[in-house]
Amino acid sequence: MVYRLFKIPEGHYHPSSLDLAFWYDNAFGAPLSRAHGIGYIQELIARLTRTPIETHNSTTNATLNDNHITFPLNQSLYVDATHEVVVLYGTFPNESYGRDY
Repeated sequence: MVYRLFKIPEGHYHPSSLDLAFWYDNAFGAPLSRAHGIGYIQELIARLTRTPIETHNSTTNATLNDNHITFPLNQSLYVDATHEVVVLYGTFPNESYGRDY
């Protein structure tokens, strides 16, 4: 017969407990999430509208974002990646998808 040394409190391993912990520790429920995410949103808007970021007052990097080589604004497809998610977004004004290169 197997005896447990530690008794798991009821509700401690509820199926949504990891989701709630992630939400309030790392996601939109965390106090600093807006401060961390605003730079990403500013870069996203700059790329989709093809306009440079004028004021670097958040988490954006002025050295990288003001350089047209490291932060191009004239691309049709952009890829952003983190350790959890890969995001593809693009600007396809009047372009054909069936081109042969």
